[in-house]
Parts: sequence; C-alpha cells; structure tokens
Amino acid sequence: MKYIVVIGGSLSNIGKGLVSSSTGVLLKSKEYDVSFIKIDPYINIDAGRLSPSDHGEVYVLEDGSEVDMDFGNYERFLNIGLSNLNSITTGKIYDEVIKRVKSGFYMAKTVQITPHVTDYIEERIQKASRLEVKEEDGSYIPDICIIELGGTPSDIESIIFVEALRRLKNKVGPSNFMIISVEFLPKMQNGDQKTKIAQSSVKKAASLGIKPDVIITRCDNSLSQSTKQKISDFCEISINDVYDLPITVDAYDVPNVLNIQNYFDSFVKHLNLENKNSSSLLYFPNLNRINEKSLDIAIVGKYTSNSDCYLSVVNALRISCAKYNHHANIVWIESTDLEEIADCNSLFNNIDAMLIPGGFGTRGIEGKITAAKYARENNIPFLGICLGFQVAVIEFCRNVLKISDANSEEFDALGKNKVIIRMRNK
Repeated sequence: MKYIVVIGGSLSNIGKGLVSSSTGVLLKSKEYDVSFIKIDPYINIDAGRLSPSDHGEVYVLEDGSEVDMDFGNYERFLNIGLSNLNSITTGKIYDEVIKRVKSGFYMAKTVQITPHVTDYIEERIQKASRLEVKEEDGSYIPDICIIELGGTPSDIESIIFVEALRRLKNKVGPSNFMIISVEFLPKMQNGDQKTKIAQSSVKKAASLGIKPDVIITRCDNSLSQSTKQKISDFCEISINDVYDLPITVDAYDVPNVLNIQNYFDSFVKHLNLENKNSSSLLYFPNLNRINEKSLDIAIVGKYTSNSDCYLSVVNALRISCAKYNHHANIVWIESTDLEEIADCNSLFNNIDAMLIPGGFGTRGIEGKITAAKYARENNIPFLGICLGFQVAVIEFCRNVLKISDANSEEFDALGKNKVIIRMRNK
C-alpha cells in the first residue's frame, strides 16, 4: 500500500479536496486503484450536525454516513463509493479510545496521546486504506490511498494526526509515502507573487516531520517561472515538483491542468510508480464551452450567502445542463427575503426552473412555501429535495386542498393538521 497525504500549508479551504480528487483521477487513468481517507480534526463524531453556513454541505454516503463535502468530489470525480470508515474525525478517534479504556483493552495502563491515541489513528488509517472500494462494475482493493488532512498541520487540533502520519511514514518507508502541500500565494497590486507564507508553512511542516515532496500553488494568476524557482530554492524542493493551479481554474478542469504539467512524473519519482498507461484522462464534462442556451435556475434556501452549503446540488445542475449543451446560471434566492415582500414576481419573472434543497429549522420556511406556490401557479419546473419536498407538500395542501393550517411535524409538533409526520422509532 502506498500513501499520498495532501495538506494545506497556510490556510483551510484552499482546494485540498480538488487536488486530492484530481490526483485520484490521474492515478486511475494510469490504471492504479485508488481510495481516499478524509481526516477532519474536529471533536464532532461526523458532519451531520455541523452548520452548513460554517462547514459547507453535508455529503451522505451510500451507507448513510454524513461526511464532509469533499467526499462528494472523491465519488463524483472517480465514480466510486466510499464508506463511513473512510472518514476520520477527532471525535471518532477519542470515542473509540475511551471505549477501549473502559473495556480494559489497555490493561490499566496510563492512556496518553502518544503512543495510544496516535497508534489508534495509524491503525484506523491502515484499516481504512485497505477497504474494498465500490465502482460501477464491481469493486476493487486499492493500490494507493490518498489522505486529505483538514485544516493546516500547525493547527492544535491537527497535531495528533500529524504525529500519527509521521510515524506511519517511518513505518512504511519514504518510497511508499508522499506528501503534497497546497500553498496559497498572495498577489500584490503590482502583480508580484509573494512566497513567504508558503516558505513558512513548508518549514513548519518539515519541523513536524512531514516535509512536503510536492507543492501545488494557488494564486489569482499563473505562476511565474521566477516565483516557481524561488519556491524551489527556499523550500528545498525540486522545481519539477512545484505545480501551478490558479484559483480561477474550474473544478472539473483541475485534472487536465495538472496533467499538462507532467504531474504524474512526481509520483514516478517519489513512489516508484510505473506509467502503465499513457492514455488520456477520464472523461470530464466541459463546463466552460459555449453552450446552445443558458437556463436561469433559482435555488431557494436560507444559506445562500455560502454556496458551499449546496455544492452537490450546484454541481448536479451544471453537469446535467452541460450534458445537453446548456449552461446553468444559478440564481440565488434567500428564502427569508420572500417572507418580507408581497409580490415575488420581480424575483422569479425570468426563471426557467426552481429548486428548493434540504435544510434544518423553521427559519425561512414560509418564504420557501411562497416560492413553491409561485412555481406551481406559473408552471415553472420545480424540484424539492428533502425539506424542499416537505415545503411542496405543505403548499399544495394549503392552497389546493384548502387545509389552511397544514404543516409538517418537523416545523409544528403540536399542529392540528400535520400532513407530514416523523417515522416512529426512527
């Protein structure tokens, strides 16, 4: 088993998930079987109860596990299916270690972060990396596991995982363990690309025992050759292991952008991989081509200030439209705004379709009901997902069946006419 660890040197939300997924695409195109592990250093057991406005959309795996939205990229990019064990959080680790303490597993020893917790993290990683991965035509046992470490290595929450990864590297050997750091490069008003932040984060990672083998830079514009050389010199990394990934690149173009820079050469060099197949990358929809028609699709929600809250919905719409040579123009509608205006015609007048996604709580519900009513009365194609479907049912019952106080048990537990109720014992 070979491991590829993707870290974000200086800040989170820099594109580690895209780099991890795109690396998987490249390896799969070379006929290597790939799996993924995402490490989230928060105390929560899973992402199911995290606020979407803070953490982005929750992604649900086939086994029902609620995980980080990066899993959506892993599964979509490679058309695979992962499981709950591929998601590691601090909460899961401590929960299991405490259970072991109570069961007598440690034989009355003083249980410490090192070695007991870090040993269990290693155990969990090695077990998850060897899990069978589902694909469209069956399943496979992976050759390579890509591990994405959430946050940054210097975060206090990440230290135990960094230490576990350092130990794992020593255990499996450098030819079976590779570290990729995704680094942000600020661009000044005069166009200069600053590397000091990247230099500092690489030195910090090295001091923790996980010195990067490869650096992928994120900047507003393309990396200049002089900046690339500077990174190589000050971070003590070969210039051939420094890659350019501008922030403006579309997510589904990332595999090709890295591939044309001979990205795979670094894996041949550091992991002794063989170039089994020189064929082109797996098919990805060209979302940037000139399409026949643009469709204005309204997404009505209450987390619209952060589009990551509805990432899978947006991706599904864009890819579906691209398949039929259309461009999806997403129109964000804040549901609470609909509760404050008498006529919403100005908001929806030019809408071709409407989608109300899932969510939690009662805030904005009446606004969503107003939106669903407008779609029904004006024959606008409508899709309600989860909470959005509840909204559609309530709207129909109130305005067509004339049950004026129709509601869902989720929103009004004491209501008289609950047209949607919770499943008992669930």
